[in-house]
Amino acid sequence: MEQISSIIQRYYTKALENSDKTVYDLFKWTKRDVLLTDYKTGRVLCDMKDLEFPEAYSQQAADIIASKYFRKAGVNTPEGHETSMRQVAHRMVDFWVAALVEEGLVEEGDQSQILYDELVYGLLAQIYAPNSPQWFNTGLKRSYGIEGGQNELYYWDPEKEEAVESPDTYTRTQASACFILSIKDSLLGEASISDHYVTETRLFKGGSGTGTNFSPIRAEGEGLSGGGQSSGLMSFLKGLDRNAGAIKSGGTTRRAAKMVMLNIDHPEIEDFITWKAKEEDKVMALAKMGYDGDIDGEAYNTVSGQNS
Repeated sequence: MEQISSIIQRYYTKALENSDKTVYDLFKWTKRDVLLTDYKTGRVLCDMKDLEFPEAYSQQAADIIASKYFRKAGVNTPEGHETSMRQVAHRMVDFWVAALVEEGLVEEGDQSQILYDELVYGLLAQIYAPNSPQWFNTGLKRSYGIEGGQNELYYWDPEKEEAVESPDTYTRTQASACFILSIKDSLLGEASISDHYVTETRLFKGGSGTGTNFSPIRAEGEGLSGGGQSSGLMSFLKGLDRNAGAIKSGGTTRRAAKMVMLNIDHPEIEDFITWKAKEEDKVMALAKMGYDGDIDGEAYNTVSGQNS
């Protein structure tokens, strides 16, 4: 404890020593309006006014943070949503520091306050930025009382020395950017193909991506235990890719992302390697026929592999 505490010192926030100011007083603040529209249809994607950001932020930075990462519902403000980068910085950093105090890694008091101030300063000054699940989820219950229901999320309990189910979505934040998932060559059951849909959907909903080596899945034409032949690896990959496109990451307009791997000795390796290239050829052909070739247009929506 003494060793950890000794390295927590003011660096960016030395101006706060013997001062009544807060870390937020070290920045000049300004109000911004954020209006984003679909350039093709004119449909309004985000319309938020009088949002507060540090003066040094570009309009593009304000647009991204407001449209993607400001909490849009359940916030105890007159507007019902987050309106300031102060709120976002506080809910994330306050959660991180409280967790460190709870785990006995940081002393509550001067040390925790210094750590809070330094982390808030670094975030507001754009020295660092956490991954998207942190922006989406962290601190929602601690700051706003948002629980988010029960989504069968688990965490490691050091006292019980086992994974236990979390009481709600936001008491313990889903904060990892990517999860590596296993899969078995089975349609039903734990780690099966159908279970993979459920697991990925749960993780995509929380703003995370996934990665899987799909080599256990048998190839097209291989025999099944109940008779008949397998529809093959690629058919399942296409379905899972569609699922990723349908589930918006963290509930925003950003599509979920999948890392898809296959061993070089799998019977369908050639189809796997050329999958995306062939789908791109289809997009080009459809675009020449007059279909919208934009990434979110009709041509791309008719092919697979775009989220993998």
